[in-house]
Amino acid sequence: MTAPADAPADAPEPARGRLRLDGDSMAVLRRHAVAVGAAAVAAGAALAWRFGASPLLPAYLVFVALGCALSVIDLALHRLPDALTLPAYPLFALLLAYPSVQDPGVALRALLAAVAALVFYLAAALLPDGPGLGDVKAAGPIGALLGWTGWYAVVAGTFLAFVLTALAGTVQILARRAPGRTRLPFGPSLYGGAVLALLLFGR
Repeated sequence: MTAPADAPADAPEPARGRLRLDGDSMAVLRRHAVAVGAAAVAAGAALAWRFGASPLLPAYLVFVALGCALSVIDLALHRLPDALTLPAYPLFALLLAYPSVQDPGVALRALLAAVAALVFYLAAALLPDGPGLGDVKAAGPIGALLGWTGWYAVVAGTFLAFVLTALAGTVQILARRAPGRTRLPFGPSLYGGAVLALLLFGR
């Protein structure tokens, strides 16, 4: 999906109120509230079926709700707002506190996976047509949740994110809705790949 002419991909957010959701993002969420809610319920139900009454289930449910909201914003505006990506760090630290006490070793792996995801996506953002800085900021909590499952899930989630982006680009080109060099929003693939990895490799 191409960005509007007056809103280039990964356009910087206004300097004021960086942790307040901007009006454009709020309008997108209001306009697509039903779709966001339905997608979050569907993904949450799939994870609840997959993991049952896991101590991590609250974190997974918050994750899919946040991911659905951010994906819709990214599709419409080509950005992931700081107001949603940055508060996810303390929020998921809180949600994972109890499971961390139960299994400190796994918690350490999740922390290392979060750092690894940040470093990887920051390096990727430096490449031509790489992910945007919003994607980099979103990567930390995603890496932590995947890292809780294991390093295989981290690798699979990252791989699937790029596969989904490539598939989306191919579909748009074949449908003649985008030229070959169109920059696609990466957020939906980032979260979609993570959910698929959790469903396939979660524990």
